[in-house]
Amino acid sequence: MVKAPEADSMKIANYALSFWVELRDYSPEDETLQMLKMQNRLYLRTKKSSVVLRNGLISLLDQTFPGVNTLFDSQPKKSNGHFKWVDFVRRFWHKDCVAGISLAAFSDAYRKWCAKSGYRFSQSDAEKLHSAARNAVATFPQNDSTKLLITQAVDSLNAVYDALHILRGEMLRLASLLPEFEVVMSMYGAGEITGPQLMAEIGDVRRFTHKGALVAFAGMDAPPYQSGTFNSKSHRISKRGSPRASISMSTLWQVRPNSCASIMPRLRRIWKLWMLQRTMLLK
Repeated sequence: MVKAPEADSMKIANYALSFWVELRDYSPEDETLQMLKMQNRLYLRTKKSSVVLRNGLISLLDQTFPGVNTLFDSQPKKSNGHFKWVDFVRRFWHKDCVAGISLAAFSDAYRKWCAKSGYRFSQSDAEKLHSAARNAVATFPQNDSTKLLITQAVDSLNAVYDALHILRGEMLRLASLLPEFEVVMSMYGAGEITGPQLMAEIGDVRRFTHKGALVAFAGMDAPPYQSGTFNSKSHRISKRGSPRASISMSTLWQVRPNSCASIMPRLRRIWKLWMLQRTMLLK
């Protein structure tokens, strides 16, 4: 293919002249939005690393304490983002650490560990863990080498969870500086993670003239499939837009359909007023 800069320049010039009235003035991306987007990209990459490390730890635990990760609540601790089962296996890294002692001795050790680590103690949980350990079969021996494998895997995973916790806090702080923060966070299904992610990937909502443009940007629209008199009524979405925006919007749509597009007019008014105020302050 031969490049023709002159022809491309003519096409761009003709387009600008044809749509001169409709085109809005160019404005650089807001610094807060830019930083929020970069934080979100880093968060997503770190999240993938946490999934890999988590699966690796579960694979190791299948050889030392099978099924221990299923015996705990799946909610992370709010103070640092750690999971209880991950911290538990660092202390009780082999099933013989639990099954090798009596229920009373394990309950006492488990109670002290919960108090030290900041978790809630339950006697029924202690009984459940002790029973599961006595019925489990380990293929790795209880020695220093096995302990090193588990503790290093736990420390690596917790380091990633610490990074994710810091990134979530920074993303929420940056998002709170944007004018549409209250509107987006009031959407049904938008939380402390989904809300900032949605704001980061959509960016300046004034770019989208109508709600269909936002849907197309995320690649969630179904383009027409026509040929002559044939007009298909069933066709797939295009998937040509931003994959990260598509993930954030589809998460909300699973909770409440059309939740993002319904607030488009209000977001555009807020952004327009905010940019006007900033311009007046700079002058």
